[in-house]
Amino acid sequence: MRQQRKPTSLTSTTMICRGCHQVRTLDVLDILPGDRRYELVDGQLIIVNAATNRHQQVSAKLFLALEGIVPEGWEAMFAPGFSRNRANYRVPDLAVCTTEAASRNVKGTYVKPDETCLLVEVVSESKVLTDRVMKPIEYASTGVPYYLRVELNPSGRVVKLYLHENIENPHREFESDPERVFHQIAETMTGGVPLPMPKPFTGPLDPSGL
Repeated sequence: MRQQRKPTSLTSTTMICRGCHQVRTLDVLDILPGDRRYELVDGQLIIVNAATNRHQQVSAKLFLALEGIVPEGWEAMFAPGFSRNRANYRVPDLAVCTTEAASRNVKGTYVKPDETCLLVEVVSESKVLTDRVMKPIEYASTGVPYYLRVELNPSGRVVKLYLHENIENPHREFESDPERVFHQIAETMTGGVPLPMPKPFTGPLDPSGL
């Protein structure tokens, strides 16, 4: 007699890593193990590699620097969930969002594009393509006004900060081309001049402590 195969649990790390092609939504995040970070891209589940200690240190210092220049009504947040629809969910390293969004105390809460002023990614070796190409395309399509990318060298030293503004795509020729893109408006380096920040920020971002 043929033995019946047991169904694979949704919490199986092997199943997730090998790429289950079933389209997932935000609901799946509530039943996954809580010891990992997950993202959704067009319904496909992604396990995000753990960040290095230096990556987290830079993120923490950036958080403190941003806290000093956000006005009343806005808050800097450390690794919040960010979603534009139920099939897409990212976890940026940092975000600046409304105080109302930051104050939600409900499990599974995420930040929405219209509540967000700035998204920040500290580029790490394991996600260079994602942070330089994929996430900017995704974030720009949501209408979030600004994107800050922080680059580290192989030793972990911060070498560049790039600030991008969301604009209409000036090179759009085909329907498949993105309608909105990020355009670089400022850059600086560690030990360089403070990075000019647009409104609603109350002053420039000082990179000297990174």
